[in-house]
Formats: sequence, C-alpha cells, structure tokens
Amino acid sequence: MGKEMVHAFIFINTEPGSETEVLRQMRQKPEVREAHRVQGIYDLIAKVETESTTQLRETAEKIRGFDHVRSILVLMTIYSEPAHIMEIRQERRAEQPSTRVV
Repeated sequence: MGKEMVHAFIFINTEPGSETEVLRQMRQKPEVREAHRVQGIYDLIAKVETESTTQLRETAEKIRGFDHVRSILVLMTIYSEPAHIMEIRQERRAEQPSTRVV
C-alpha cells in the first residue's frame, strides 16, 4: 500500500479584483488539486495534496507569498473517505426500511 497523502483546504483572501490572477498562480502549483472562486469572507478555496505536513506548510507559505494575497487559512483534514464508499453507504441507508414512528 502507498504512503498516505496529506490533504488540506486553503481559504485565500485576496486584494479586490485580483482573484483571477491569484487563481492562475495557484493552478500552476502541482500540489493544488482544485481551486475555485467562492463568495463570502474568503475569495478562493484550494484543495491541496502533499506528501508530508512539511510540504503542506511550504505550499501554504508559497501561496501566502503570491502577489495580491492578503491572508490564508489552512484546514488540514484528519480523515478522508473516498467518494465511492460514501455513495455505497448512502445506497444502503436508502435500502433500509424506516423505523421512524409517526
């Protein structure tokens, strides 16, 4: 079995109007698996995958150093479940008769 990867979500706050440029910079990083513009307190969110927490810290510092980045928030996952496992569990729940009393 292969080495378990470190996964994190990085929330990025940018200078107004620079979201597209920062998104372009993030998509050039091989550790960034997905990057999206979002609405709310943060402007962008990135899904990151690295081989170690040290590499995650280095990746976060590189993103923090991008032009037009004001701040970041890193949320490292502690448990991930593959999507196909989640789908199987949902199917099993749907197949089970309801025991709810109305």
